[in-house]
Formats: sequence, structure tokens, C-alpha cells
Amino acid sequence: MEYKGARYVPLKKGGYGKGSVIIYYNGDAKLVPGYPSIKRLVLLSKVPEYFPDGVSVEEKMNGYNVRTVLVGNELFAVTRGGYLCPYTNARLREEVGEELKDLLKTLPPGSVVAGEVVGTENPYVRVEYPEEPKFGYFIFDIFVREGKGWKQMPVYERHELVKRYGLKSVRLLGTFEPEEAPQKIKEIIDRFDVEGREGVVMKDPNYKREPAKYTGSFTNIGDIEQGMLYPFDEGKDYLFPRIVREMFKVYEERLEGRAFEERALWLGKAILSPSVKAVKAVAEGNPIHEEFTLRFPSEEDLEEYLRYARALGIKISILEKEVEDGWTVVRVRKYKRTPDVIEGMLKSGHTPLD
Repeated sequence: MEYKGARYVPLKKGGYGKGSVIIYYNGDAKLVPGYPSIKRLVLLSKVPEYFPDGVSVEEKMNGYNVRTVLVGNELFAVTRGGYLCPYTNARLREEVGEELKDLLKTLPPGSVVAGEVVGTENPYVRVEYPEEPKFGYFIFDIFVREGKGWKQMPVYERHELVKRYGLKSVRLLGTFEPEEAPQKIKEIIDRFDVEGREGVVMKDPNYKREPAKYTGSFTNIGDIEQGMLYPFDEGKDYLFPRIVREMFKVYEERLEGRAFEERALWLGKAILSPSVKAVKAVAEGNPIHEEFTLRFPSEEDLEEYLRYARALGIKISILEKEVEDGWTVVRVRKYKRTPDVIEGMLKSGHTPLD
């Protein structure tokens, strides 16, 4: 594939992980490894076994994973799947491009910065954070090139380096001794459930052990509610894994009586309410498309993104377009498979699933 003079090859197989990519630009070539999958814990009581030397706890933000790297002295942003999304590249270069380039220049060539893009102005995951309501980049890992591989920078060293270059990190919520960690993390998760935040990632401060992640009920059940609005696009993948997380969370919390009934009602409504809403909408002839706003530094960047979307088979259309303070701002509609499936079921009366 190509992006603004760069040629790149997403690698679907091989030893560098899912989402790895080779980028060629300006006479230079770099291999960007895929971001490693993080194990998910469902029982906080197991934290001392995973992290017997203590654990640093960082906020897990609800956005999309983006790795940044220097190739031919230019900054490139890589999505989790190994693509150079033109929108993400344009926004990051415009917002924090120079700061990221300065940081990466202090590291060995081929080093990689990983972070979460959050906010409402993106094509993927739209969650508004008070820290960055529209578009922000929060760094959670730095992979330092070392020999033929990469080594993750220790937690505190990374936070200091990121701050030094005027960039943002995900929040470091504390470092805890093994015996106190389960209760401390539960208190954080309980607070996050009230505040509407996703969860935490637990790390050995020096990366001697693999990280682990944990999410609260707000995310487990809230994700189901969002996914079931498009049940034949996202519902299946969203549903069972999140039910399993909540199943073990309820067990560990020892919920009984009224508290258990409230949690069960919350879960059941998250499954049925949006999916029935989708059926009613299609039955009444109302569209159930995904709509969002994107902000491009230039018209050229918009056209680059539209070509990219077409190449990947993403069906979108531009509803509105205007120029605002030099930015090209568009209202985008993204088409889903769900309305067609529901319409077919309403006509035939049978399910295509079994």
C-alpha cells in the first residue's frame, strides 16, 4: 500500500506479531513490530501471583492503539492492524508531530512509541475524555530498538521522558506491593465505574513479566450495549467475552440478593435494549448508520483518507463539509451490514444464524 510517498507492507504472518509492517520512505526502511497482545485478568485476587515483586497500575483508555516511528526522518503512525491510516497520520503530525519526532530521535533508530488515540473525532472508537474531548494521544509504551529486537522502557523512565518532550502519558495510578494490590486496584475500578472510565493495565515496573489488563462493569456491560446496536456487525464478538469478564467479576465480588439482581438486569438490558431498537428502526424504515466528525489539516488529507477507506472496502459517505480555522471538517456516515440482515429477517421471518 502507499501513503504520501511511502510504500508499506502490512505483514499478516511471521514472527513479529499481528499488525507488524515494513515501511519504505526516502531511501530508508523500518520494520515496526505488532503490538503484543496483553493478557486479561478476570480475578484481581490473582494479581500477587502475576506480579510478586510489585505492580505499576496505569489507566487503560478507551480509544485505538497507534504506534509511531521515524522512517526517512518522517513520522509515521501505524494502527493496530498494521496500516498507515491517513486520518490518524495527518492529525498526529499536525497536533504532536514535532514533539514525537524529537522524542524518537533520542532513541536508537527503529524504536517505537505506542499510545492510545482518544476523543470523538476519529473513525474508530469515539469516547469523550475531559482531558482530550476531540483528539488526543496518550503514550503507554516505548519499545527501544536493541540488537535484532526491542526492549520496553521501564515505566517511570518512560513517564519522565514523555513529559520532558511535552507529550502526554496515560495516567500512572500508583505502584503497589503484591499483598495490597488487589484491594487498591478494586478501589480504582470501583471509582472508574462511577466515572465512566475503561479500566487498568498492570505492569511490572521494569517489564520483567508480561502486563495484564482488567476492566470494570461499566466497560464490560457498556461495550455490549454499544456493540448490540449493530448486532450483525459487532454484537457477536462483543457479547460472549464481556459476559465472561462480568461472570467472574460478580463471582469475586460475591454479589447476592438485590445487588445481583441489579447487575443481571443491567446486563440483560444492555443486550436487548439496543438490539431491539435496531430492529424497530429498520422495520420503520429508519437508517441505523454510524456517523461521526473528522477534522483534516487539508483537503488533500481528506482525499487521501477516502482513497484509503475505499482500498480497504470501508463504505462511507460525506454528509457535510466545511472549512473551519483552516481545517477541513467533514461529517461522515459509515455503513453497516446490520440493517441489511435485519431487513432480510423481517421479510423472511427466519434467521441466517442457525
